[in-house]
Amino acid sequence: MAHLPADEGDAGPELESPADTAAIATAAEVNDLQEVNALLERANRLKKTGAPGAAVDIYLDIIDRYITTGCSILASEDGVLFRTLRNTVLTRLANIGNADAVKRISIIAESRAQNLLGQAESTAEPVPLLRLLGARYPFTSAGCVGLEMLSHAAFEAGDYPEVIQCFRDMQEFGSEKPDTVQLLKWYAAATALGDAAEVARVRRLCKPHVQTPVELGGRTMSLEHALELIDRSVPPAPASVYVFNSHVETTPQGVKPFAAASISKRNSAWGPVTLDTGSDSQPDSFPVIAGNYLVIAERHKAIAFDLNTGKRQHLAGTETYLPQSSHYKYSLMPLGAAADGAGRVFVTMGWCNLHAFDATGRKFKPLWDTGINSRTIKYTPFNDFVFASLPVTAGRRVYIIAREYREYISNNKAELLSKNEAELLLVAYNASSGKLIYAKPICTALANTRLRPQYLPSTITIHKGAVLVSTNAGVIGAMRASDGEILWLRRYGRRVEAFSTRMRHRRWFGKRSGVDLALIPALSFERT
Repeated sequence: MAHLPADEGDAGPELESPADTAAIATAAEVNDLQEVNALLERANRLKKTGAPGAAVDIYLDIIDRYITTGCSILASEDGVLFRTLRNTVLTRLANIGNADAVKRISIIAESRAQNLLGQAESTAEPVPLLRLLGARYPFTSAGCVGLEMLSHAAFEAGDYPEVIQCFRDMQEFGSEKPDTVQLLKWYAAATALGDAAEVARVRRLCKPHVQTPVELGGRTMSLEHALELIDRSVPPAPASVYVFNSHVETTPQGVKPFAAASISKRNSAWGPVTLDTGSDSQPDSFPVIAGNYLVIAERHKAIAFDLNTGKRQHLAGTETYLPQSSHYKYSLMPLGAAADGAGRVFVTMGWCNLHAFDATGRKFKPLWDTGINSRTIKYTPFNDFVFASLPVTAGRRVYIIAREYREYISNNKAELLSKNEAELLLVAYNASSGKLIYAKPICTALANTRLRPQYLPSTITIHKGAVLVSTNAGVIGAMRASDGEILWLRRYGRRVEAFSTRMRHRRWFGKRSGVDLALIPALSFERT
């Protein structure tokens, strides 16, 4: 740990009673950064004049008063000021030197940290308290436990910046440094964000442990091998352009060309490769890059190309039946793909099939799927899930928007069965097992069986622990990744005919000038 340079300019009268002066200073109300700096200078003088214990009291008081959420300091919203104050105080505590003062730090800070940890473990929403614990006391044993718990929750929710910050604090201030499993998680988070500097930093920390065995994706391997698998799960740097020509050529075979060309050499790296479109001569999907693979549909089945070599693989089990009726064909979600940091690729194909593959070996190995014969979902047409977006991954979960169909009956008249109530849901699966974690409602709307345009694919992404959804039912919003609870929803564009009555903790706002009802969440959304 880098030592803070000694303060210059110690001019001024010598303090006759350091302990009394410290007590007066810490009891005073501090309202701005200038007074905080005065406290820091006073603590530094106390340390130099033989009262390190009194200096410790000032530092711990500053921690309790001003290091709160980790996002602000005093009345300022400048994160740099907060980080500077926090790091200054923590660094000075680490460099206090005096044995009695160190013991005092251990007794007071460890007790306060244990208290915060106990509160976090006993509440249903531990993350805010874990953040407070990590921000204030990362140098304690309880603080390290809190940082580990917080990093796990953040990784599960896909909040990779918070994962990185947790492990940085453990490395810089923690009494316990990150172990190999934590280093691997740190590396995966940095890789997912594309932070080259952070990746290089973690690589240096991993260097002494490259032969240590770790578990990744249910397999035991060396740390070095695990790092390589994480590297392979991320698309290569844009040294090549992958060109998909969707213009169908008039040939007896009904094919369309697909090729990759090197930008630097201006020649073909691999390809062109032709894809069989069948008799209808229409593309089955646009290509999707997932990890180190390009996935595309060919004749109603999914195939994958290695981005580096062009090697082609058929993804077993992705074959799907598309009805000939045009309004069914164009309302399906034909194909989507995503990859995680553990070498898994997830592919949606057809109505309700989400397939998971292990892509770490030479061939794609099926792991699980949500198809007709799956244990995860028992599928019956117009009675269960139909996926309505591409999948996205974060941590150990896969998220996707789905539609849930139920028969719509009015006055018990059978002729009204031609209408359905389609409910849009945020669905989360365990990435390794396919277990359904939750299916939380977003909104509902009424439509006939011909599936109006609002039921075409929606969009979904993950940002700082929130799943951001934009549905073609006319709703955009954010849902908490950990449990699927709605943070906020807004209506836009399309008319939304009805909202789910199962939503809780929301406030309704009535129509104004013909504007549809909009949902405004009672739960505030923290802006960062």
